[in-house]
Amino acid sequence: MNITISRIRDRVVEAVNARDPSLLEGIEFREPFEDRLVRIQDRWPRLMMTRGHLAGDPVAVTWIPDTDERYVRTGHVEFVDDPDDGVHVSVVVGADPDLVTEAPAGSRVAEWESTKEIEGARADWV
Repeated sequence: MNITISRIRDRVVEAVNARDPSLLEGIEFREPFEDRLVRIQDRWPRLMMTRGHLAGDPVAVTWIPDTDERYVRTGHVEFVDDPDDGVHVSVVVGADPDLVTEAPAGSRVAEWESTKEIEGARADWV
């Protein structure tokens, strides 16, 4: 594959934030990542991602609103490109203290995107 891990990470971040898995076309994932991504977004509709680095490796950082309607880091996604087997994706739960990342565009959920209705529909979301 002629695409860098940084670019794969960037396209995953773009696809998640745009809610458009078709942006991942052309990337050969080892497992059906696009389907997994759609299921995650159905469960966490306000999920956002930002670009980050962990120990010098590019990662995608996941953020969801907490009960105070502020975005908090919940984990990150690591990528390994195997030329023979495609891109392997690992989802890591938890906020690693060594993770370097940019914050999401807005640290609070917009008024019209209140998390109270999501919280009632999906328990234990943080």
